[in-house]
Amino acid sequence: MVTAKVVNSLYKEYRKRPKSPDRLDLSVLAENAGDNINVEIKDDRLIIHNVDEKSPFHALKLNRVHGIVNFEKTIAIVLAQSMILLLKETGEVQINIKPVKRSFWAKLRDKFCR
Repeated sequence: MVTAKVVNSLYKEYRKRPKSPDRLDLSVLAENAGDNINVEIKDDRLIIHNVDEKSPFHALKLNRVHGIVNFEKTIAIVLAQSMILLLKETGEVQINIKPVKRSFWAKLRDKFCR
């Protein structure tokens, strides 16, 4: 199961994207997607057919993907500020948006500007 702690550790581990999209482990998708997850690589884009075509997460440029990680029931596609979780059993897609951390100075300014 992918918990909040695991999600945070993935964001830390995949802070930077690989130097080339060729270094991504795309075989994770091919070997573990199963029948419920429909993904395709076309023209340097990763297309996730389980996501609505109008969504910005439907077609991703491969050079924007930081990592692809396989879990027992989930495949995680890590981006800079978000993560796509593909559930293997149901084909359901969950999107995690990385929370924005405010700086100390921004918090202090807000305290005095109230």
